[in-house]
Amino acid sequence: GHDADVVTDMLPANSGRGTAYYLWGVPADDGGSPQVVGTFEVTAAGLHSYPLRLTRPLDGYPVLAISEEEAGSTPAAPSKVLGKGALGKGPP
Repeated sequence: GHDADVVTDMLPANSGRGTAYYLWGVPADDGGSPQVVGTFEVTAAGLHSYPLRLTRPLDGYPVLAISEEEAGSTPAAPSKVLGKGALGKGPP
């Protein structure tokens, strides 16, 4: 589908700062560039779940990464990767 949730614990709130967190899909092949697959905003510190606005399917990206960028921008690459890891899928 086109909806997902992201669970955060260590990301600082960015609401009201003019930024958004960008989720990047990292392709399996070594020459592939990361692609933005979604964005989300964190409104409070601590463990919370936030809706992820997907811009493309997550299939084909074995690794995901997060960066904080100017909200509404379309970055070509992450400015600074804040975290990365494998995609965790919940129950169907």
